Amino acid sequence: MLVAGETLLKASLSPVLMLVYWLACFALAAVAMIYAVMDASAVARQTTEERRELAARTIKDIEQRLKDKAGKPKP
Repeated sequence: MLVAGETLLKASLSPVLMLVYWLACFALAAVAMIYAVMDASAVARQTTEERRELAARTIKDIEQRLKDKAGKPKP
């Protein structure tokens, strides 16, 4: 977009259209940045939830193994 705006379009667009072009470029870049931040936030939230679930399953598994071990008679 930068190369096209500074080379190909600069000579053929009027100043008003050039301003509109750059505003559109800025808007698209802003939307992309906002989307990236939202995506990173969602990934962080999902990772946190998965980490909590894994910890809960691990604790539950350890408790089950201790119960099974405690119920077995020693040889």
